[in-house]
Amino acid sequence: MKNYLKQMLRTPLQSVLIIILIMIVTVMLVAGGNLWVTSDRLSRAYEDDFITIGTVTQKPDTVADTEVWDAER
Repeated sequence: MKNYLKQMLRTPLQSVLIIILIMIVTVMLVAGGNLWVTSDRLSRAYEDDFITIGTVTQKPDTVADTEVWDAER
């Protein structure tokens, strides 16, 4: 570990870039977690406000397929 730190101090540009990269990743993780919590809270609020009355489903056995051949086409 000691040798690794000495090597990092020999290349200051690389050290700065690594620190900046770590900072960017941290900001992205915090922003993603915040968006996740906010969207979860909003979706729960929307579920309380809106009610699904009913949905329409069409069963495949009630559909009648007819094949018609038209000579003009």
